[in-house]
Amino acid sequence: MQLSMLIMKNTRILFLFLICLNALAQEKDSTEVTFKKRVLESTEVDFLISYYKKPNGQMDEVVSVSSNLKLKDRQTAAVVLDFRTQSVLQCSMNGTTVPKDWDRIVSFYYQHYAATLDRLAKQNGIEFKKAEPESQSNPS
Repeated sequence: MQLSMLIMKNTRILFLFLICLNALAQEKDSTEVTFKKRVLESTEVDFLISYYKKPNGQMDEVVSVSSNLKLKDRQTAAVVLDFRTQSVLQCSMNGTTVPKDWDRIVSFYYQHYAATLDRLAKQNGIEFKKAEPESQSNPS
């Protein structure tokens, strides 16, 4: 009986000690915390393309430009091009992952969104390599 009373008494003391320790740990003055101000960049750097299937079965393409890529954007976008690093962050078509070749993907979308891609390139100091049109050879 005495042993169980001793264990209960020690358990209570330990419990009170932990509560006091927790209270002391939280007593830190929050005014000491300083946050460093950061200038947000206004340059748009990400080119996003998402595909949606309409109820009639037709695919719809949505294009957007972002300066602050969010997790939701990465989850819903099929194509994400980062103009700051000139890299393809992700690229898939109908669930099939496409090789992340920057020049190839940019040249494909340049045919459809030249004005937007030119603006992004200019804002980020990029010059696109203009592809030479392939000449058709006539067999004689």
